[in-house]
Amino acid sequence: QSRKERRLTHGLRAHSPAYSPDGSTIVFVFQRDGTQNLATMHVGGSDVTELTHFSRGEQVYNPRWSPDGQRIVFGWSVKDGQDVAMIGRDGSDLNYLIRGQDDSRHPTFSPDGLRILFASDRTGVFNIYSIDLENNSISQLTNVVGGAFMPSLSPGGDLVYASYRSTGYKIALLKTPNSLDFSGHQYVKREGQGRESRPALVLAEAPQNPRRVSASEGSLDWSELRNYDDAETPKPVRRKYRNTFTSISLFPLVRFDNYNRKNSGIDQIKLGFYFASGDVIDKLNLFGSAALNKRAERDLFFILEVREKLPLLYTLGLRPTLSLEVYNITRKTDFNLPLRSDLIIPVDVTFSLLEFDVAFKQKIFNEKHDLEVRYIHSRYNSSIGSFILPETTPPTLVPGSREAYLIGNDVAVTWTYRGVRRSRDQSINPVGRLIRLRYDYEFNKFNPRFTVNNRGELIRIYDEPTFSRIDAEWREHFKLPHWKHTLSARLRGATILGPTQDDFFDFYIGGLIGMRGYPYYALGGNEAATLNLTYRFPVLEEIDVRFLHLTFNKLYGSFFGDFGNAWNGTQTKLSEFKISAGFELRLESRSFYTYPTRIFFGGAYGFDRFTRIINEEPFTYGKEWRFYFGVLFDFEI
Repeated sequence: QSRKERRLTHGLRAHSPAYSPDGSTIVFVFQRDGTQNLATMHVGGSDVTELTHFSRGEQVYNPRWSPDGQRIVFGWSVKDGQDVAMIGRDGSDLNYLIRGQDDSRHPTFSPDGLRILFASDRTGVFNIYSIDLENNSISQLTNVVGGAFMPSLSPGGDLVYASYRSTGYKIALLKTPNSLDFSGHQYVKREGQGRESRPALVLAEAPQNPRRVSASEGSLDWSELRNYDDAETPKPVRRKYRNTFTSISLFPLVRFDNYNRKNSGIDQIKLGFYFASGDVIDKLNLFGSAALNKRAERDLFFILEVREKLPLLYTLGLRPTLSLEVYNITRKTDFNLPLRSDLIIPVDVTFSLLEFDVAFKQKIFNEKHDLEVRYIHSRYNSSIGSFILPETTPPTLVPGSREAYLIGNDVAVTWTYRGVRRSRDQSINPVGRLIRLRYDYEFNKFNPRFTVNNRGELIRIYDEPTFSRIDAEWREHFKLPHWKHTLSARLRGATILGPTQDDFFDFYIGGLIGMRGYPYYALGGNEAATLNLTYRFPVLEEIDVRFLHLTFNKLYGSFFGDFGNAWNGTQTKLSEFKISAGFELRLESRSFYTYPTRIFFGGAYGFDRFTRIINEEPFTYGKEWRFYFGVLFDFEI
């Protein structure tokens, strides 16, 4: 007989189910707004009916049916201890059977339906009791010093319960228990009743006249604490909220950065850290990073997210997330400076980017749709070291200079639809759909080339390129039948509208976020199109292995293929499109049991070999393996 799981409830946070004696109905506990209630449903999941309607933080526990299926007994509480209540299967005749200072829990019917067995600490230690439903008389059935819980009575009258001992919980059997008639705490020897060779055991009881004392005196008024009433709340005092931030968290990082082809060896290693802090109710969040290599090339960013009520926008019914971002990146290289066609001088150059972003992100339609409006101001600078101008007599020393070769302004609007199905595997093995459409309007001052005036000074003459660009992406993740395997398709198309722009503004489709068989800058152009197919499958599930601060959960593998190209102009041939394929391993883990830590390793091979001219220098790509490794917060970059 095949066994297949089937989900019966949705959005109820349901637990503690119990079948009715005839097997037609299930009673269960569900939660809403911090309060628990009882409900029943047909065994197939239909006809959900709420039996109780508590609304002030009450909790219910462990419902059990009567043998005739007409009544349900359950635990109930409004504070630390539990009481016992009973209700009809249709929600009528709610009756509190046991209420008091003691803790009474785990109620269940006897096979004949005439009694209810339960566990209670009324003598200081949990033991099993029964209540006669006809006369409400209570009888004690066990007498243990460790604790007895979760009773169950067989049709023959034998009692099974959970017994707590020094070695932990055990299952205990008591044949045909009889009612025990005790007065006081007879299960513990009192003073003078023990053997003279050993001290007598005495219960730790509360004083007869408890007094109110401060915590600094080492004691508390336990009577008052135990008899509090959640319904009697103090009148709230309104005061203006002040942002309270958590302690700053630091995460060390090691990055292998090979995008600067002039670097090699240890120069490709960047050391740094991430830092994060946030307001305790998530109104403000800080996140940033700093990384540096041996050549003092730096990667810096800082992000401040604000989720406050913004003037004007809030009156329009909008409450977007405001994001303020700053980025600063530098790279160093040597460069042949073409002053004239017959005069080329080698110089040292440091390129730097300083960018400021302001973004507003708002949910539209529903939780799956995001609309973001972003303004980006960027300054791309080049610092040129001093050099000798050899054609003058005597040779002239041209001092170093710093110039902005791009002053960029970009207004971008992005719509994102996230329809990935929520599941435990949604990060490592998503199922569903993601669509992203971005429109940019750019107005810039740009000139990457220098000229020298009659005084030997480097100057720039700027163009002002103004254009629009569109970038669209569609990801579809299909679950394959009967497996946890998936097939994913990713389609991307991008274009710059109007005349061809300088290659500085190209779309790039290589590297980790594109066609992984080729470097990031290998495939670039004003137009771009790519298609990716990925087959993903589980390798190890429920690993549950801890190493240092990491806990490893699951491992997935994949095989993928890429097909795409980037070009300038209005036409390109399919024969010019490039192909790459490879594999990837994804390891899902957590750091310190809390922070998502996604580890991946993969390799890709580019099947097409081609040469690209960059700054009059040829670069050849393809027909080689490229490998990728990373530790991030998520797999989808």
